Amino acid sequence: MKPTKLIARGLAFGLTAVLMLAMTVQAAPAPGAEPYQVELRPLEAPPNVEAIIPVQGRLLDASGHPVTDGPYDLTLRVRDGTGVLCTSGPTSVQTDNGLFIAHLSGCSSSIFDGRPLSLGIQVGLDAEMEPVQTIYPVPYAMSLRPGAIVANSDNDGHGLEVKGSAPGVDSALYTENNDADGIAIWSTTTSGNATVVIENFGSGPLLKGFGGDGGEDEFRIGNDGSIQSKTHSTVFVPGIEAVIWTGSHQDTTLDNYQCGAVTVHPGQTGIAQRILIPVALPGVLYGQPVRVESLTVHYKTSSALTYISSTILWRQTAAGPGDSVSVFLDYADRTSTTYTSYTLSEASNNIIDDGNGLLTVELTLIFNSLSDTITIGGVDISLWHHSLNAD
Repeated sequence: MKPTKLIARGLAFGLTAVLMLAMTVQAAPAPGAEPYQVELRPLEAPPNVEAIIPVQGRLLDASGHPVTDGPYDLTLRVRDGTGVLCTSGPTSVQTDNGLFIAHLSGCSSSIFDGRPLSLGIQVGLDAEMEPVQTIYPVPYAMSLRPGAIVANSDNDGHGLEVKGSAPGVDSALYTENNDADGIAIWSTTTSGNATVVIENFGSGPLLKGFGGDGGEDEFRIGNDGSIQSKTHSTVFVPGIEAVIWTGSHQDTTLDNYQCGAVTVHPGQTGIAQRILIPVALPGVLYGQPVRVESLTVHYKTSSALTYISSTILWRQTAAGPGDSVSVFLDYADRTSTTYTSYTLSEASNNIIDDGNGLLTVELTLIFNSLSDTITIGGVDISLWHHSLNAD
C-alpha cells in the first residue's frame, strides 16, 4: 500500500560529537585460567563534519497505520517563497514500523540564512506529501554558543560569511565588548598576506572610526586611499631659520644657538625692524588638502619696553615679489621677559590645496635700547587635513 501520510518529521540542525569505542571481549576462561582480557580501540573520527542534515519521520498508509517495512525511495526538497532551492535524492531508506531516517545533503549552506524555509517529501513516484514541514532552528542554532569556533581548512572560500541587505545604515556584522579592557574584534594571521582586507565597491570611504566624545567621525580611510583624521599635524620651524627682511634696518644682527633659537640684536632703536621665518608646508597631506589652523610663536624679550609689535603669516600665491595673501594678522604687543608663546587661531586664506605650501612668518620688532634683545625659539603651525574640520 502506498504511503500517503508522514508524521513526526523533523530536522535536526545541531551537531553531536560522540566518542565511540570498539570493544573486543574474549570467551569465558576455564577455571584457573588467566582473567578476562578487554581490548579497547578508539574509532577514528571523520576528518570533517559533513554538510548533512538528518531527517526523521514515520510513513503511514491511508488508514493511518505504519507502512509495510521495507525500502522506500524518498526525495527531499527545501524551498522558500520563491520556489525550490535544493533537491536531495531520491535516496533509499529502510523503515522500521514506519520509522525512517533520511539525510538531506547537497544543499548549500547559503540557503539557511534566516529566511523562512520548508521541507517537502516525496515517496517514490507519488506526489509530494502535504502539508510541507516548516524548518525550525534548534535553540543553539539561534545564537552561537560562547567560545564557538567556525573552522574551514579544506574548502575554498571564507571560513564564515555574514551578509546583510537591510536598508539604511544597519550593518551586516555588529560586535560589542562591554569589558573595560576588552577588544571588540581581534584579527590575526600567519600568512604573508594582509591581516584585514576592506573593500567598498560604492563611493563611500573604506573605513570610518568614531570616538567616545559624541560619536562624530574621527578617522577615515577614503575610497581613494586618502587618510583623513581629526587629529592635527604640527610643523615646527626653529628660530635659526630666520632672516632679516631686506626692508629692515641693515645693522640688525642675528645670533644663532645650538638649540635652534635665534637672538635678534637691533641696528637702531625706535624704528621697526623685521625678520622673516620661512615655512614650507605640503599642499596635500595624506591625500587631503591642508588647512592652517593656528600659528604659535615662542619668544622672550630682554626688557618689557622691547617687544614684538606685529605678527603676520603670509601665504605665497605666485613666484613674483609681493604675490601673497595674509593668513594671520596680529598687532598685539608681545612683551614677556620670560620664555613663553602666543597663538593665533582666526585665519583667512588658509586652505593649502593648490600645491603651494610656501608660508612666511613676519615679525615686527621694536627695541627700546641698543642693548636690548628679542629671542625667537621658533614657530609652530598646526594643520588640519580632514574635510569635517572645515565646520
